[in-house]
Amino acid sequence: MEGMQVIEKGIVEEVQNVNIESCMKLIHEREPEMAIAISAVVNHIAGTYRDKYNDLEKGGANFLDTKAQLYSKEGGDYINVYQVCRYLQRYITKGFAKSHKPIDLFKACHYALFEITRRVRMELDGVSEKAMKGNFPERPDPIFQQE
Repeated sequence: MEGMQVIEKGIVEEVQNVNIESCMKLIHEREPEMAIAISAVVNHIAGTYRDKYNDLEKGGANFLDTKAQLYSKEGGDYINVYQVCRYLQRYITKGFAKSHKPIDLFKACHYALFEITRRVRMELDGVSEKAMKGNFPERPDPIFQQE
């Protein structure tokens, strides 16, 4: 509609009344293969809470808090988007041992969810939408200039 300003809701506000069980039931009814795919991603993510990296003792000499990096307000977006692209790119390669492995699709989805979670955390902390857009340099770039 002309002249109307569209205000985008935040992620938290958008889903505050969502019933995940009814959503999954609808997806399963309409597209059962999608429900299987979502279940596979959820299973993959659940498995990461049981993996070897969670056994490292916090604060030890070899401990690196990767989740803190992924959820960082400064730079977490770069890390997460890079990882999504990395795993999708590896998935589409041909002729390598790790080519076209579904695990890379699960990993890409997981990193996309890290980025969504990072934004949810920022919303809950009261960070503005403008601040969430990152610290991109203000410079003229011919690639992004409109003609």
